[in-house]
Order: sequence, then structure tokens, then C-alpha cells
Amino acid sequence: MRFIGLLVVFSFLLVGCGGKPPMPSLSVNDEKIDYELGSYFSKSFLKTVHSDAAAPPLLVKDKEPQTVASEATLSIKFSKKPKKMVISEWKDDKEINPTEIKNKTFQLPKEKGTYIYSIRSEWSNRSGTYAFVVKVE
Repeated sequence: MRFIGLLVVFSFLLVGCGGKPPMPSLSVNDEKIDYELGSYFSKSFLKTVHSDAAAPPLLVKDKEPQTVASEATLSIKFSKKPKKMVISEWKDDKEINPTEIKNKTFQLPKEKGTYIYSIRSEWSNRSGTYAFVVKVE
């Protein structure tokens, strides 16, 4: 019986947990912010997964923007802390203002309008991009 347990553990380590990256929990004032998973990469001992997706503006084009207050704080939480997190705004299908996130929060704009963002997160053996859209009022 002990041998079977060790075999299961060894098999898991050998194959790894390749697949989708950890999913974030995004919120503003405890209100959940919906997002779409974009491109991601994962690598384990025997398996590498690379999934390409459309650019963030295309990922969220059919989503209803979630309304947030001017200068609201976006909270970003993962079950496993990323080594690096970068948030970018998208305007006219171009990525602008990439900003590294160090404290799991990001201040949204003061100016009213609809904003598309992407978050790129990196771990030692995986990475993921997540897109969302908000309307600042």
C-alpha cells in the first residue's frame, strides 16, 4: 500500500501540474471584477503548454464594463504569489503604460471613461495574461 502511495506521488511530480496558470481574484471595494484568461504558458518535467489567445481588447469586446468609482483601488490576489506582475492599459488596440505591481493593488484612473486592462503574471514555471474592462464614473 505504501508503494502505491509513493508511486502516485512520484507520477504527479514526474508529469507535473502543467496546464492553466493560477487564476486571480480581482476586486474593487470587495466587488468582484470579472476577467478573461488570455495567453498562458506552463512547463513541467515532461509537459509544456503554450496557449495563445487574442489581444486583451478582443477578449473583452463582448463583456459589459463593470462600473467603478474614480480613483478606485483594484485588488489582485493569487493563491500562489507571482514573481512578477505587470498591469497595462489598452487603447486603440495598443498596450500602453505597463506598470509593475509590487503590493497587489493598482489605482484606477480619476478620469471618467471605459478602460481595458491586462495583467501579466509570471511564476518560475508558468505565466498568464488576464484581461478585464471597467467603466470609471
